[in-house]
Amino acid sequence: GTPVVGDTYTFKVTYADGSSENLNAAVTGVLNAFATNLSPAGTGVSLTPNFSWDYPSSASSYVYQFELDANNQTIWEIPQKHGGSNGFASTISPFITWDVDPTNSGDLPSSSYLTSGGLHANTSYDWSIAAYDANMNEAQVSVNFITGTASLSLPAGNTGYALINTLYEQSLNASGGSGSGVFTVNGTTIPQTGIGNAVSFTGNDGLQAYSTGSNTLYIVGTPTTAGNVSLTVSVIDSFSDTANQTYTLVVSSGPGTTGAHNSLLSGTYVCKFDGYNDSDGSRWTSLSSFVANGSGGISSGVWDMNSRDYSAAYGGTIASSSTYSVGADNMGVMTMHTTQTVGGTGTNTNTFAIAVNDANGATSTATEFRMVESDDVGASPTNQHGTGDCYLASTSAFALSTFNGGLVFSQNGESGSGVPEGSLILLSASSGTVNSGYADQLKAGSADSNLTFTGGSFSTPDSTYGRSTLTLNASGGSGTFAVYLIDANRGFVLEISDQKAQSGDLRKQQQSSYSDANLSGPAVFYNQEYFWNTGSNTAFGYKGEINQVSFNSAGTMTLNADYSDINGTYQANTETGATGTFTFDSSNPGRATVPFGGSEIGYFYFFDHNSALYMSSTFAGGDLASGWLEPQTQTTFTDAAVAGNYMFGMLPVLEPTTSIPIGEISQLSNGTFSGDVTLGGQGSFSYDQSIASTTYAWDTTAPNTGSFLEGSGSSGTSCIVISSTKDACIINTDNPPSVMILQQ
Repeated sequence: GTPVVGDTYTFKVTYADGSSENLNAAVTGVLNAFATNLSPAGTGVSLTPNFSWDYPSSASSYVYQFELDANNQTIWEIPQKHGGSNGFASTISPFITWDVDPTNSGDLPSSSYLTSGGLHANTSYDWSIAAYDANMNEAQVSVNFITGTASLSLPAGNTGYALINTLYEQSLNASGGSGSGVFTVNGTTIPQTGIGNAVSFTGNDGLQAYSTGSNTLYIVGTPTTAGNVSLTVSVIDSFSDTANQTYTLVVSSGPGTTGAHNSLLSGTYVCKFDGYNDSDGSRWTSLSSFVANGSGGISSGVWDMNSRDYSAAYGGTIASSSTYSVGADNMGVMTMHTTQTVGGTGTNTNTFAIAVNDANGATSTATEFRMVESDDVGASPTNQHGTGDCYLASTSAFALSTFNGGLVFSQNGESGSGVPEGSLILLSASSGTVNSGYADQLKAGSADSNLTFTGGSFSTPDSTYGRSTLTLNASGGSGTFAVYLIDANRGFVLEISDQKAQSGDLRKQQQSSYSDANLSGPAVFYNQEYFWNTGSNTAFGYKGEINQVSFNSAGTMTLNADYSDINGTYQANTETGATGTFTFDSSNPGRATVPFGGSEIGYFYFFDHNSALYMSSTFAGGDLASGWLEPQTQTTFTDAAVAGNYMFGMLPVLEPTTSIPIGEISQLSNGTFSGDVTLGGQGSFSYDQSIASTTYAWDTTAPNTGSFLEGSGSSGTSCIVISSTKDACIINTDNPPSVMILQQ
């Protein structure tokens, strides 16, 4: 029983010579610091249990230690007995969540005894709470529990849509259980030997399956018949626990393959594509221009491409055998057959899912479409993926005179060593000759620098594709860029003189000089940001943000609505009322700087009223951001005023494993959203899946800013109206975050 003061105990002491004696001792004090009501105890306990107890009276007089043991082996201690800590205080809640250390000392379950992130099934464990007084006297209480049978399960639902004759990959994860699961599909045992040994199964329709020796099953292949593929999946773990689930894969022959809206793509389209190589996460970027014939064919085209993984910039042609198909929902597919003629030789085929804008009905010509690569899946992935944005070109602007006057352009991507970097460049040109120029160069973790250009030249643009070459000269050397014109005011630029992924947007300046007078009224400011660790040379976080601002014609910008996602943490209207003051550079028309506090400086290169390319850095902290300032031309913020069919896609994504969406959204005048989405990424592709209908509402905490919220909080999306046909949005708790554009 529990000792009390006055109790007497007898001890038998045996000495080294073999003699012994009985000694008596009385209890003169009791350490009454036992915790009570320890849980869990007994049988059938979870494999990832939480632990709770009641503190003794005068709990703050003691410090405590938690310990979990099995088979005379300590699995988890908080704090570790020899970790330099004397315990944790009673101010910590008497509750420990599995795999969470409330002392933040890093003492997490790390024993090799643990499997699959939890304990063994049907196994006995002991755990204890010990209390220590100031003299390190100890009072300990412990209980025993036995874990239950492993709850092995497979996710419910279906495996989505793969498009017919298109590469497909999907994974299914078994949860719970112990050890590594062995799968069967339609009665066929799937070996745990990886993708190189994928096997067929009954009723597969061109599909195969493989496992990597974990609890994940992969379904890969190219389905060849439209219809439903039934998949009966079973898994058994090392304790012979089993789980079964039936899935249906819908193999679609459309709507993207029907060609119902092929006429939407007609004319010359100019595209910028940004992506990643799977092998090392390096970035690549490309520009292309091609002619679509309005009936599913591509007559010809050209392309340029660059990456730090290449020995030189690549370039070549697009073959007339390339095709596209657009369905009645404006979603479709595109197959590009290319030949390399610059930086090497060879041929290649790539496939893409596309989403087409259609503001004026099916009889009009699409002015823009989005792309996502769809072929980085299956038993033979392309080992690269990415997303692109394409615009209908005005071929009448494919002339040297288009470059006359002031120009600004951005360069975004990474350095030859993989560090995020960018630059903003402004030029003054006439008759193909660069008369002057200036650049701000920003690199994560480094001090900003600038460059003055001493000359340069544009080549005459190709009359069919609008491709030109720009050479810029500076005191430190020269650089060469591929320039693809879209129209008289827009284009894309890609650096081809160095081996790195650097590309961006070109804009024609609409004024010869810029001042505070160019800043008036409302605008939308959106950007994406890297948080860079200069020590490890890696990103430790990302940010996406959208803001509604207003200008007072005197150089001051006021923040009226702001929404941000930082590594999956959502913030709304936390900085409203903040201001920034613009300083225009009289020597370089259109260039302006804004101090944002601390070491952060924002650089804005203006090309029109309230219109600028943007970059900023805080080199002391390693951060680098880029984005846009656009005038907010829509002033009526009602459901009816913004109703319409929107194509959507992301700005170039910041992280190589991000799943990239493109699709179509119907924003209705009754306050609801619905649509379809295609997702592509590293080793994954899912085509044209329905988006559940949701509601949206104007943000009453930021009135008259054009801000609306779809869903709520962690499951919602925040948007700001830019014009009657364009919105900027963030998915509130996406990780990594990104900025999404909706465009009619």
